Amino acid sequence: MGVCFAFAVLLDWALLGALMVRIRQQESAA
Repeated sequence: MGVCFAFAVLLDWALLGALMVRIRQQESAA
């Protein structure tokens, strides 16, 4: 549960961050 769990959490945060950036870019472009 150690390394794999930490990697999964980091991956989730990376995907969430990328999604937030895309939404902000769309708002600024609109």
